Amino acid sequence: MLYLTSNDFPIYSFAAFRLTIRNIEISSSTYIDGGLPCLSGHTAAYRTVILKDPEFLHGFMHDYWLGKYQLNSGDDKFLTRCHP
Repeated sequence: MLYLTSNDFPIYSFAAFRLTIRNIEISSSTYIDGGLPCLSGHTAAYRTVILKDPEFLHGFMHDYWLGKYQLNSGDDKFLTRCHP
């Protein structure tokens, strides 16, 4: 069980504030220019059927920039910019 003390309050308050600012940033970016920032893993959900798809897995394992530079980015960045 997790017990919080008064010493923990500033840390959790800052974390909650940071998530609030991040949500405002994402909403603003989408509204202004239609852009979509990278969705971090703790704020995104994906269907298992997509993640297990052989075509998707091939794209994830062979991700290139400009068609010639292999990328080694995390799953959250690939899933955000993934092409259907």
